[in-house]
Amino acid sequence: MGEVYAAEDMENGRALALKILSQQLSGGEDRQRFLREGRLAASVSHPNAVYIFGSDEIDGTPVIAMELLPGGSLKERIERDGPLTPGEAVDAILDVVAGLEAAHAVGVLHRDIKPANCFVAADGAIKIGDFGLSISTTARDDTRLTTTGSFQGTPAFASPEQLWGQPLDVRGDIYSVGATLYFLLTGEPPFDDRNLMALLKRIEGEAPPSARVRQPRVPRGLAAVVARCLEKTPAARYQEYPALRDALAPYRSTAVTAAVHGRRVVASVADSLVMTLLVLPMQLAASTFGAFPAAIRAASDIGIGVLYYGISEGLFGASLGKAALRLHVVGPDGGVPGLMRAVVRALVFCMISELFIMPELVGASRGVRAAVSVSLFGFAIPFLSFVTARRSNGFAGIHELLSRTRVTLAVERREAIEPGQSAVGVLNAASWSARVGPYAVGDPVDRATREALVVTGYDERLKRFVWIHVLPPGSAPLPDARRALAESGRPRWLAGRRTTDECWDAFESVDGRALSFLESPRPWAIVREWLVGLAALMASENGRGLLPPLTLDRVWMGRDGRAWLLDWPVGAMRGTPQAADAQVLEPATFLASVVAAGTKRAYPLPPPATEVVRELESATTCSTERLLAMREALAGPTRVTRATRAVHLACVAFFPMLQLVFSMLIGVLTPMQVRLQPNVTRLSLVLDRVDQLGQGRRNPIQATERDALLVYLRARLLDDLKRVAEHGDPRTGEVISTERARRHESSVVKLPRPSPSEVAAAERTLAKFLVRVDEQVARASEIRVFPE
Repeated sequence: MGEVYAAEDMENGRALALKILSQQLSGGEDRQRFLREGRLAASVSHPNAVYIFGSDEIDGTPVIAMELLPGGSLKERIERDGPLTPGEAVDAILDVVAGLEAAHAVGVLHRDIKPANCFVAADGAIKIGDFGLSISTTARDDTRLTTTGSFQGTPAFASPEQLWGQPLDVRGDIYSVGATLYFLLTGEPPFDDRNLMALLKRIEGEAPPSARVRQPRVPRGLAAVVARCLEKTPAARYQEYPALRDALAPYRSTAVTAAVHGRRVVASVADSLVMTLLVLPMQLAASTFGAFPAAIRAASDIGIGVLYYGISEGLFGASLGKAALRLHVVGPDGGVPGLMRAVVRALVFCMISELFIMPELVGASRGVRAAVSVSLFGFAIPFLSFVTARRSNGFAGIHELLSRTRVTLAVERREAIEPGQSAVGVLNAASWSARVGPYAVGDPVDRATREALVVTGYDERLKRFVWIHVLPPGSAPLPDARRALAESGRPRWLAGRRTTDECWDAFESVDGRALSFLESPRPWAIVREWLVGLAALMASENGRGLLPPLTLDRVWMGRDGRAWLLDWPVGAMRGTPQAADAQVLEPATFLASVVAAGTKRAYPLPPPATEVVRELESATTCSTERLLAMREALAGPTRVTRATRAVHLACVAFFPMLQLVFSMLIGVLTPMQVRLQPNVTRLSLVLDRVDQLGQGRRNPIQATERDALLVYLRARLLDDLKRVAEHGDPRTGEVISTERARRHESSVVKLPRPSPSEVAAAERTLAKFLVRVDEQVARASEIRVFPE
């Protein structure tokens, strides 16, 4: 469409880029398309879109004046330095997506996204530019300039439907974003061929090689995101920019925010509840059919844990507890760790957690093992995994260092941009007859006014609104630094004039409303963006003398989710309600007041935000370092989700519910155990009688009964006694302790094997006692959990 020159505005000294219509394109339709580019680009006001200052004619040639970006394009950077690292490439493309999302919000479809149209700003941010092939999805007059069935664009980065001149929507631009990201990662476009027809056939019929094939350092998950963007059919791609942004977010260079221990502990308790349900069948089997050896029990617990954590975290990036607490497990590339890495992580963690059975494995008594595990191992052992945790390593445990994984806070979905009011086609030159400089205004302005006021003007060439700050005659011009200011959150200065007849400055107009006239509270997710943006703005302008007085009536809430700091109070704006004079505040108090005015204290703030706001309310000064640190403190989740609340409640109820469940299971299982193992109950009653007769001095009758009991134990219950002495009582509650069984076993095995006649004599002696034992065993078999 034209050539771009570095230029200087001789009237105000501003450096800019000047795009001039190519001399070969002098037809009426070409001139209309060129002017349309300026209008569409001017309707997009976003930090990641090249800003348009104005459009004019020089010696009859149309020109577009836009901000100068001396960093060049991403194409030039790749050709000079080679492919970007995955983190750098994703950072750059997310900037592009942000600019395109703002354009889409005002009804602009770019249609020519490629590395050569992505420009590097002085601060390293990437801005999308060159709207020469863009169309408005709302303006009808654009259809004349774009004929269905014709192709316009760059073939290597254009979607298949664009190549064949089919109707386009945002999914066509998403294809081009994927092709651009592919180029940033590999240094090559997805398809390339010197022959145009061969190139078109490849784009239509071939699948592009994976980005990992050309650049192995690209994470698998990121390569999958790129591949989905490059799908042949629009329905198979990401359907909207927010979905694409969420898919790319884990691969940013700054995406990893280590999860704090408190949140991880709550998630761990939730996962423990799930694990209890998974190992319950093994516990039931042990209770019913006899206890398993400690080694087998530990191996089964480790196996179940590895399956649970390995599959959930390896394939989906989070177990159930972590997902509810918005935590993600990531690999070294920032994506899902993969099955093998997650299995190693889970295996190490579960093996450390099972160390509490070590006393049993080395042969310690059951009573000693129970006491030690409850008092020490049961609570201390799980924390051994985190003896290596440091803030410097992201609070990584042993299992995370060995598997090269981390637990991070999930990237929170950003609030969607509200659709703005597109000025394209809204007004025409005859709408407003009064003028201020080159701008049309609705009502005449008294040029001799002694009070500053702000009126809304209209740029007829770019078809967009502007704010015109009309000043009293003799007012000093704006400082050069303010006129050149391009900070996010401050309206750009567009033009100005200081003469005896005119004294005004024109600024970009921001769709929104004043904070001081906010009627309903805003959620913390939105207010947090205002606070972080204002803090960054104040930190960057601190010491340069460019900040206006910090009053709440200078804060403007844009539809784009940003907070803007105006050079004038809203009371000076014509058409807005008059506000009382606002008090000038200190920086800390000013930020705290913005939070109070935005939320109206109707929403509870997350704990980190509460601490920051409390500190701001009590502070008298706010240094640049504190402002920058505050941005990090506010980076956590903006709300407590229902799932998070449910997990917290489940953790509180975990132990009472567990006790209730096991109490019910005991009631259900005890009859089953008695029916399947009646000798356990019989053995318990016999041992109780032996211990009773063994206390104090015994008369001859008691001595005879005790001798008969020992004969009965030796003949009828010795195998059961040995099993309980070795493995413990399989029933819940452990009526016969291992230590007690071993003590009786040691005395019974010393007795000689009794003869049948001796056994019969012993049973005759114990006849009445054995009848009572049989009755108690029968009654125990009829136990019911609930009364009939």
